[in-house]
Amino acid sequence: MHFIPKHSSARKSSTRTRAFGVAVASAATIVGGLAMAPSASAAPSNVWDRVAACESGGNWSIASGNGYSGGLQFNSGSWRAAGGTRYASAPHRATRAQQIAAGQQLLRMQGPGAWPVCSKKAGLTRSNGLSSGGGAMTASRSMARKATTSKAPALKSVADPMTIRRMQSWIGQQRTGKWSTRTTAALQRKVSAKADGVIGPETVRKTERAVGAKVSGKSHFTAPTMRTLSAFVAR
Repeated sequence: MHFIPKHSSARKSSTRTRAFGVAVASAATIVGGLAMAPSASAAPSNVWDRVAACESGGNWSIASGNGYSGGLQFNSGSWRAAGGTRYASAPHRATRAQQIAAGQQLLRMQGPGAWPVCSKKAGLTRSNGLSSGGGAMTASRSMARKATTSKAPALKSVADPMTIRRMQSWIGQQRTGKWSTRTTAALQRKVSAKADGVIGPETVRKTERAVGAKVSGKSHFTAPTMRTLSAFVAR
């Protein structure tokens, strides 16, 4: 599942931030608009097999009981944000193609950083992740198996719909409760960041300052930042 997935999952060594996208995020739905559900017919790329090999050992139906499931290790929040519930109630119940479609939506929302460790190992980029191309499969496993001891949140920043709606009111956007590139661009204009619709260090830094959060220096919205944002827009 930065919202928002990571995605969706953040681990001690593999922090998944799937959105603020995370919500804000993602949350994936994480993009002509989160409101636009991803298509399961999106052409799968072998790069996603490499991500899955790293995240889950390539097991697309895994449900380990630690809050993350499926080949790309979404948690429930990132799965919803990425539009995954259109296919199945949980990631591991969806097909490989459906999980990749949700992964592509999350990639649009948050970029490869939604899988901070495994995207690097797999060579995932926006370009190859959203195209039909991909490299050869490699069987690397993620250090993310330490998920149960991780202090990092899944997908670092997938916000709940209520927080997204409140944030949308703050930035002057229609209250859809869904995150999109337009939502990102509206937030960027609100905090005087470059309005390119892509969450990066400048957007995160300026948003953190605007809502009174500790400046993290990250390129995605962390859980503490999202909590501060949620409290700020709820005032």
